[in-house]
Amino acid sequence: MLAGLGVMLSKQLGWSDIYTVRLLFFVIGCFAVVSVYLLGHSLFRSQRVGVFAALTFLGFLALLRKLLEALTIKYRWSCLES
Repeated sequence: MLAGLGVMLSKQLGWSDIYTVRLLFFVIGCFAVVSVYLLGHSLFRSQRVGVFAALTFLGFLALLRKLLEALTIKYRWSCLES
């Protein structure tokens, strides 16, 4: 669904499909990290806890690698199709 939204945006803006989808996923990832910070900050009333929660969320390298791998595979398939 989100990839489709990225493709629709790319058609409207005249940008490349792949880069627009990647940009959309990057922005959503940034919003996720900021929301984890805000959640930790508001729950514990501590800026340190918010920063620690956001850094912990960023530290999930296994998840990050899987996401990047999935994007790379989709990119390879799209290059082969054209």
